Amino acid sequence: MRSEKKRVHRINKENTFFQVETENGEEYNAKKVILATGFKEVLPDISRVKEFYGKSLFSCPFCDGWELRDRALAVIANDQRALHMAKMVSNWTNDLIIFTNGNNILSLEEQALLKGYGININEKKIATFIGEDGMLNKIQLEDGTTVLREGGFITAEWKQAASFDSTLKYTLNEHGGIETDTWQRTNTEGVLACGDTRIAGPSQLIAAAGEGSMAAISVNAALIEEKFNQDKQHA
Repeated sequence: MRSEKKRVHRINKENTFFQVETENGEEYNAKKVILATGFKEVLPDISRVKEFYGKSLFSCPFCDGWELRDRALAVIANDQRALHMAKMVSNWTNDLIIFTNGNNILSLEEQALLKGYGININEKKIATFIGEDGMLNKIQLEDGTTVLREGGFITAEWKQAASFDSTLKYTLNEHGGIETDTWQRTNTEGVLACGDTRIAGPSQLIAAAGEGSMAAISVNAALIEEKFNQDKQHA
């Protein structure tokens, strides 16, 4: 089967089959559908953030913490993820500041806990990032002051990247990811999801590839069972 890159416009379930329509009007029928379209990140609205994201500012301490170890780091988060993120990042550095970007999100108890581990908290709003070639040097606050930082981690909002319309009624979890069982099956018969589409944990290629393999195995096993059941009925 020849592989082609075509953007899907709509997916509808018709009885036991799926009708897939591309943006140029072509239609395909399928017995199973695997959703592996991933997520898109929506970064905080801070000047120059995209220049540094992926080079010295990251979203996953598990993925990039080792490369930033022992540096002056920042955790930039405007919600309760700040506490969790700071705990993880503190594994890589003893020089850490949480920037809440103008939000008061940490309780007095949480602030005392963090300060007890030498983690400082800055609640001023961030104006911009300063540095060259994507390498962070300073964080400039709205009051004009700057704080030296060599890198850090920033929380982003995650949204399903798929833009097609569909009648597929799968369930989303609290993070906006697609819920599946251990075989990557959604609660809609014939629809599976894998990779960052379902947010199972850290967004890592090796984990996403493993889920893709499991989804393929699951589809293959289901198609074989359906074939033998159909042949049995016709015998």
